[in-house]
Amino acid sequence: MTNHDIKAVEYYVKDYLKSKEMLKELVEFVHFTCTSEDINNISHALMLKESKDKCMLPELSILSGQLDKMIDDVL
Repeated sequence: MTNHDIKAVEYYVKDYLKSKEMLKELVEFVHFTCTSEDINNISHALMLKESKDKCMLPELSILSGQLDKMIDDVL
């Protein structure tokens, strides 16, 4: 258990690698590639992608349909 989010991600990745026979030898390199900046950049990108895919695109599709209908009504 850790109170440091980045350290928690590091432990999670290490545990995952340990569970895969072909990846076990990479465990010691995880610390070098798990800087706060690396993890924050990836997590922010994933949050934005999920937000776009699950929230924004469906709403934009609805809005586009409503705008098309308004234009058709005017024309």
